[in-house]
Amino acid sequence: MKPFAVKFSKLASLLVLIVFFATGCSKDDNSSGGYPKNVTIEYKLTPSAGITVADVGYTNETNAVSTLFGQALPFTKQITRTVNKLDNAGLTVTAIGSGNIKMEIFVDGNLVKTETPSSTSVVQGTIAYVFQ
Repeated sequence: MKPFAVKFSKLASLLVLIVFFATGCSKDDNSSGGYPKNVTIEYKLTPSAGITVADVGYTNETNAVSTLFGQALPFTKQITRTVNKLDNAGLTVTAIGSGNIKMEIFVDGNLVKTETPSSTSVVQGTIAYVFQ
């Protein structure tokens, strides 16, 4: 892939992260469900053969976005965080290559969200779990 395309892909990924995470969190109604509460969140990315690195974004311990460029795959990150009702745990990935990447979010050891984006040139995916 040409250098411009790689830079454009990274810029596009960063913009998706900013829009996704800036609009995906609300703390207006914390009156039910035992919120706020502490949870363990685990993010996992498992690629098909041939995809070895990706740009990764995830909601971190402070409810901000951590972005890792050129992250080796497979990728696993576990955090502990205090969440309120309607907060989210989000994961995004962009990788240059042909194939797929299994994306998973676990909360307190339970799989709560999964998706497997695929492409023949640039694999991109975004998933989120909203705490109810």
